[in-house]
Amino acid sequence: MARSTKLCPEVQERICAVARQGGTRRAAAGSAGVDESTVRRWLERGRQDDQAGEDTPHRDLLRALNEAEALGELAFSNVLYEVATDPTANAADRIRAALGVLSRRFGWSERVEVETPQVTVKAVDCTLPDYEADQAHIDEMLEKLRQRNQAAGSDVARGKAHIARLRAEVR
Repeated sequence: MARSTKLCPEVQERICAVARQGGTRRAAAGSAGVDESTVRRWLERGRQDDQAGEDTPHRDLLRALNEAEALGELAFSNVLYEVATDPTANAADRIRAALGVLSRRFGWSERVEVETPQVTVKAVDCTLPDYEADQAHIDEMLEKLRQRNQAAGSDVARGKAHIARLRAEVR
């Protein structure tokens, strides 16, 4: 006779609640009073049940946990994105946050360095000597980049309009 499982809707919800907050599967399992290896077994059984098309508590856990982990990742990724694009945040925080978004959302894993005359920011460790003196310089560089992007955008629009006129003349 098979043992009964501790997996029930309450346990599933405790596991998923921790995952939605960005917790590890180990922390999620512990919060539900089970071992991480038990959760791994439940998830493996859920994958098997899902492939077999069976509607089981294990399959429900698999789907709910995948969704909870995705929501947790998205929440923290959005926080990084908000800081990276917040013009009122200091430049060092924006750079760190942007690097965090790039590594998490777009898989950047190599060491990325951003250098200005007196500031070097690395993805792993940030060294910011005399940051306050460099704030204006960094903001100026960012503004120049914004202006270049806007100019490039208007050049593209003019180019498209020119192509449209040429096509109209050919017809």
